[in-house]
Amino acid sequence: MLCPLIKTECKTHECVMWVSQENKNSEGYCLVVEGLKEYIRQFEIELSPEDQNNLENTNKFVDESDPEELANEVLSFIKKEGEKYNFSTGDLKRLLPYAIQAYLTKKFGLFGLEILQSNPLFVLKIEEAEIILHKKLEESAKQETHSVDVEKLAKEYIQYLKEKTKTDKMSELYRKFYLYLNEFLDKKGLRNYQIKRLLEDTIRVLLREEMEKEERERILEEQKLVPKLVEEIVEWTRANNLKRIRKTDVEAFLVEKNFGDLHYLTKDSIWKLANAKLKTK
Repeated sequence: MLCPLIKTECKTHECVMWVSQENKNSEGYCLVVEGLKEYIRQFEIELSPEDQNNLENTNKFVDESDPEELANEVLSFIKKEGEKYNFSTGDLKRLLPYAIQAYLTKKFGLFGLEILQSNPLFVLKIEEAEIILHKKLEESAKQETHSVDVEKLAKEYIQYLKEKTKTDKMSELYRKFYLYLNEFLDKKGLRNYQIKRLLEDTIRVLLREEMEKEERERILEEQKLVPKLVEEIVEWTRANNLKRIRKTDVEAFLVEKNFGDLHYLTKDSIWKLANAKLKTK
């Protein structure tokens, strides 16, 4: 017997891999050879007549199928399965590594497709179908994205967010806009990752626009208070024998008058106008 490791005649008792036996009918055995035999036995599967029939039917079906036809059948199968749990296209893509095997198992009742994977033509057909299936799901995701009016959806979500957070303040909504997004999309039956990304970007843009509009309106409204406040702070400064007004003076004065929450641009305007007026007699 040749050694499978060094390709020379087996040295039996002289080798560290040899196990001696006291049984008179056997000198012993080689650990390497026995290990290889055990490894091979793992792949020796005895099939029942029913399993053998399922195996032949599966092989015949794949052999006679066009890869695109197979991909279409598997796509219908996983979409039907996904409908039970409201899966998105993104969720279905995660099933791809198991989709074809699950479909063939369901169709023919065959477990252990590794038996057929010794056939290169079978493996090639399966891999071609997987590639086509992946492309079809990518295309499906793009179609879903294009079919959605993202701006309209974003406006709906902002209204939904207002109801949930019980606030109309845009800066507050901007900080919390992500809190109920998944919940909102689930209610709409939209769990496409690309749609979610587009929606997030659109929501940010709309909220920023509203924040800027809100800020402009606030500043315009506060400007009505500026002339009166400038007069009062100038009188206050002269009464305290001050030659100029610092920004900290403006802050202190406005807090005293309960106007401490005015916009910083309004405060800046008061500071500049008051100093200019202070220089005139």
